[in-house]
Amino acid sequence: MSPKSDPPPALLELCPAGDFFSFLQAQKDERIAEPLARQCGSQIAAAVAYLTGLGVMHRNIKPEAVCVHETAVLK
Repeated sequence: MSPKSDPPPALLELCPAGDFFSFLQAQKDERIAEPLARQCGSQIAAAVAYLTGLGVMHRNIKPEAVCVHETAVLK
């Protein structure tokens, strides 16, 4: 690629369950059960630790920026 060419497009995985914010709002009383909260929290912590290990910092970690897979796995 020459310096004047456009950068390659970003590819994103399809997450048909939507974002984490919508997932939270869809729960009864906008709350999730403690075991699921622990699972989601540990997934986010693992992702941040992985990125930090690569020297990458993410400044925009918020529920709207986290995708949810159909099996409640966060991406």
